[in-house]
Amino acid sequence: MDRRNEFSKLLHTLTPNVYFKPNENRSMKYPCIVYERAYPNVMYSDNLKYKKFDRYQVTVIDRNADSSIANSIDELKFSSFDREFVSDGLIHHVFTIYF
Repeated sequence: MDRRNEFSKLLHTLTPNVYFKPNENRSMKYPCIVYERAYPNVMYSDNLKYKKFDRYQVTVIDRNADSSIANSIDELKFSSFDREFVSDGLIHHVFTIYF
């Protein structure tokens, strides 16, 4: 199984509403998680790639400022909180996660 599908399964344990790079016409149910791949973190030694970490930008969209989903994401081992903003009355909690 590829790593993205494994990551998606992990996110689905937090909420059934998980979307990978949804298009603009996609109707979403809230609260939800939207995620996309980000540039991977690659480690080099002697100019050779020896380790690669998949990196994802994960956004929890919720009406609740104290989202339990966002708190669960924040507890993941390789997760870091980036920012929070409000758009259309919905609170967006943005994280970077290495998986």
